[in-house]
Amino acid sequence: MITGDNILTACSVAQQLRILTKTPLICSILQGTSYSFHLVSYFSPDEVWWISPDEAHKHPMTDEVSSLLANYDLCLSGVGT
Repeated sequence: MITGDNILTACSVAQQLRILTKTPLICSILQGTSYSFHLVSYFSPDEVWWISPDEAHKHPMTDEVSSLLANYDLCLSGVGT
């Protein structure tokens, strides 16, 4: 588990401390053409994506978690909780 005031900062620090050893994917909400971090339960599955901090890697929430875990570390924000 990683935590911080900002999910991007938390991921960066966790990478520097080697808590994250793979490319992180952050659970994000697609709104128009941009992504944000909100409480996921308020959105439909087609709006929820796993996005890397640099947005180079994007996977829909509907992808199998087990296949994602082979290549990525999954991160969730506490925003809205």
